Amino acid sequence: MDEFIQFVVNEAKKLNKQFFLDSGEGRDYEDPKTGWYIEDLSGWLFDLNDEDTIKRFIITQGSVYFEGYKENYIFVKWDINELGNIEIQFITSDLDKF
Repeated sequence: MDEFIQFVVNEAKKLNKQFFLDSGEGRDYEDPKTGWYIEDLSGWLFDLNDEDTIKRFIITQGSVYFEGYKENYIFVKWDINELGNIEIQFITSDLDKF
């Protein structure tokens, strides 16, 4: 797995969440400190305790039932803090607006 995506997954786990990548959203940057290629991301964020929902999500990816997970769809925005380290923020989306 790409190191930046693994970083995002690990940051989600610190919040007791599971992140599933959908796609890159631009703002590409190659971080000179880590050597990572980073960009904003989109995907789904689930509570780790909600194992049944996570299993259903994995099974239904790409099917007509996939629409049922709009409330879990999020964006991941990156930033570089004052120490030069990568930070991310999980931002909820409102897919009903699209």
